[in-house]
Amino acid sequence: MIGVTIGVGRAYREMAELAAESVQKWTGLNVRVVTSTQGCHPAKYKLLLLEQHDETVFYFDADTRMIGPWPEIASYEDRTDFIASKHDPTDARDRDCGRYGLDNNRYFYSGLWFANRKHHGEAFRAAYELCHSDDYRTEFQYEQTALNVAIQRYDIQLAPVPWERHVVCDNDNASRVAKATSMLHIAGIHLQGVNRRIFEREILRRERCN
Repeated sequence: MIGVTIGVGRAYREMAELAAESVQKWTGLNVRVVTSTQGCHPAKYKLLLLEQHDETVFYFDADTRMIGPWPEIASYEDRTDFIASKHDPTDARDRDCGRYGLDNNRYFYSGLWFANRKHHGEAFRAAYELCHSDDYRTEFQYEQTALNVAIQRYDIQLAPVPWERHVVCDNDNASRVAKATSMLHIAGIHLQGVNRRIFEREILRRERCN
């Protein structure tokens, strides 16, 4: 298994390097930081990562930080199911699911996942094609819904990440940052504001505890 994150541009590269360092610390994995996506939007470039690695890829966004152990990671190697965090219920999620005929209970965040070329490569290629098609429409921008569409259309089972392992730092989830939390996530468009404040507060709190 290899860890991979993407940081294009100075600000994202610095975040990605901190995220990578934290994952290496807590997992012992080798972690690759992608700093150039060759003209492809970084979010869509995620869908090309399986073509570049023979082993299972543990992908995490640059705006994440690992703050504790994740004991289950060793069991995620070479799985047939796709491992990611189920998306919290939102109107945007439900609109995209309605648009593409998706089961909203299987809709996931694309900012953290475990996948491999053998079992998921075709779905990732289909997702890449979909998010570049002229008729692709989504409430979330970029690749998240395209990947959800492909995973469901290829009938790949979703194995949800335990909720305490990957916590999106917003007001609704702030109380879920528990001792068992492994990954914190600011989540994209919220790089400034309450999500970042919760993110930084919880990192500092964990550092003081350790």
